[in-house]
Amino acid sequence: MLYFERYSQSLELLDKALENYQASNEEDVYLLYLIYFLKAQAYLPLAKYDECLDAYNKCLEAYNRCLNEVPEVVNEDDIFTIYQGLGHLYETKGEFKMAQEYYQKCLDHFGEDS
Repeated sequence: MLYFERYSQSLELLDKALENYQASNEEDVYLLYLIYFLKAQAYLPLAKYDECLDAYNKCLEAYNRCLNEVPEVVNEDDIFTIYQGLGHLYETKGEFKMAQEYYQKCLDHFGEDS
């Protein structure tokens, strides 16, 4: 039970962080990426799959903005971690074809020999 409470508390804090970010009128797209990534990570163990997918999609959108706007802060492993998370989400949902597509993107990004 405590396990789930901590994820729920994490989501509450992340929602507050997102509210503060939006209220600040600052454009820190990498922070936005991190908030959505952490939200996706917290939704999955709670079996909130639609919310998890939505957070991953917003995370991916923010990541792509980072590539264009502040490429110096983007880590090469970030996209791998997003694809891996999406693969895990679809695998958990039993959508194995979609899971395979995202796991393949992981392999394509780094190559099978890495």
